Amino acid sequence: MHPRQRKIVQMVGAHGRLSVGALAQAVGVSLVTIRHDLQALHQRGELFRVHGGAVALQSHALRAGLQRRYAAKQGIAGYAASLVRDGDTLYLDGCSISLALIDALHARRGLTIVTTHPDIAERLKQSEHQAMIVGGLRQTRNDARIGAFTCSCLSQLRFQRAFLGIGGWHWQSGFTEPDPQSCAVKNVVAAHSDEVVLLADSSRFGRTHPHALAPADAAVTRVITDTRLSPKYRQYFARRAIRLNVINVPEAVSGD
Repeated sequence: MHPRQRKIVQMVGAHGRLSVGALAQAVGVSLVTIRHDLQALHQRGELFRVHGGAVALQSHALRAGLQRRYAAKQGIAGYAASLVRDGDTLYLDGCSISLALIDALHARRGLTIVTTHPDIAERLKQSEHQAMIVGGLRQTRNDARIGAFTCSCLSQLRFQRAFLGIGGWHWQSGFTEPDPQSCAVKNVVAAHSDEVVLLADSSRFGRTHPHALAPADAAVTRVITDTRLSPKYRQYFARRAIRLNVINVPEAVSGD
C-alpha cells in the first residue's frame, strides 16, 4: 500500500468519517487523487467510500479477511453475482467476500439484501438495493448479530439465495463453524433459502471446527472457491449433489 493511502486509512480510522476536502488538505494532494485513493481503498476493504468522503470500517476482522487472498475473493464474488437475478431477495453473511459481492452486484436491479452485519449494511448504503439489517446480540469475534432474537427474525423471511461464509470444511465433518450461535444463524438462513451458496477461498478446506451446519452437507447447494482446492476435495463434491464452481484467478496460482 502506498504510504499516502496508509495515512488516509489511519486518519479515517481515527476520526470515523472524513470528507474528500479534509483528506486532500491533510495529505497535500488534489481532490481527484484523493477520490482515486478512496476508490482503491474501498475496493480493498480498507474503508467505505461514501458520497463526499469515507467512513471507517468497524470490524477489523472483516477488513483483514478481505485483504487476505484479495484477488481470489474478488473472483469468487464476481461469479456469485452472476447467479443473482433482478428482484431477488438475498441473505449476505458477515464474511469478507460479502463486501466484494456487494460491489459486484452493481448491475442488478430491485434486490432486497438482508444481513446481520453492520459493515455489510454500511456498504449497502452506497448501492441502490433495499437493505435490511437484522439485530440481536453482538458477536465479539466479528461484530455480526447473533442469538435467539436474530434467529427468530430470520425465520420469518424467505430468500432466493443465501451467500454464506464458513469457518471450515472437512469430508468427515462437513461445513463447520467455531461459534455455536453463528452456526445457529446460518442454519436458520439455510432452512429458509431456495439456494444456499458457500463462498470460501480454498484455504478453508481441510479445517474443522466444533459446530456443524445441519444437516451436514445437505444444507448447502453450491460452493464457490478457487483453483487451489485439492483434487481429492473436488472429487468428493463431484460425487454429491453440491455444485462446485472453481474460479481461476491469478492469485490462486501465484500465492498469497
